[in-house]
Amino acid sequence: MIDVLCCLLIFFMLSTQFVRWGALEIQVAGRATSVNTQDKKLTSIKLYLSIDKVQFHKKELTLAKLTQKLKASKVNLNKLDVRLFVSKKTQLQFAVDVVPKITAVRH
Repeated sequence: MIDVLCCLLIFFMLSTQFVRWGALEIQVAGRATSVNTQDKKLTSIKLYLSIDKVQFHKKELTLAKLTQKLKASKVNLNKLDVRLFVSKKTQLQFAVDVVPKITAVRH
C-alpha cells in the first residue's frame, strides 16, 4: 500500500505543471486625487463599464459604437484623459478590451 502511494505521489509530482502567473499592475486612484498642471491640458472623459456595455455621455454603447462615437466627437484624441469606472459585475477581460479600442481611435 505504501509503495502504491509513493508511486502515485511521484507520478503527480512529475506530471504537475508549474505555471508562473504574471501580475497586472493597476494603479487605483483614490477619491481625493490631485490633478497636476499637465493633466489640466487634457480633455477628460469618463467611461462607466457595466457587464457588457460602456456608458459614455449618459448613453449605453457597445465597444464598436464607442469607437464610432469617439471618432465622431470633435475632441483632440491625442490629448484625452480617459477615466474608467468599473462596476463590481464587470469582468476583467471586458475592462481590458476597452483599452485597445480607445487607443485604436487615437491612431
